[in-house]
Amino acid sequence: MASRQDAQPSSSGSRRSNARNIGQFVIDKEIGKGSFAQVYMGWQTESKAAVAIKSVELARLNKKLKENLYGEIQILKALRHPHIVALHDCVESSTHINLVMEYCELGDLSLFIKKRDKLITHPATHEMARN
Repeated sequence: MASRQDAQPSSSGSRRSNARNIGQFVIDKEIGKGSFAQVYMGWQTESKAAVAIKSVELARLNKKLKENLYGEIQILKALRHPHIVALHDCVESSTHINLVMEYCELGDLSLFIKKRDKLITHPATHEMARN
């Protein structure tokens, strides 16, 4: 499982010149990209807590995909579980929806599984699946 981290900005506190704010969060470097969104490393401005900011470009979504996204946001807002990445905030502009989520240092689950192909053949995996 991806570990959660309270990473801190560099000790110099410097930000790239292209860093920008989304609500109470600062967007820093891109850490992932998909068909409809980019994921950025970010920071909460007061606490300096690390966050992941998924920035979804609304123009790339058809009506059904927008409905699905808004439904997913509502579900994530209601969920609180130690094994589910938390949605901290959702900031919408005219062009993007920015989902501010808990930052997991090891990346998303699919990346974790791909990097750990031996996990699937490990005997403990089979034992966990039975329980």
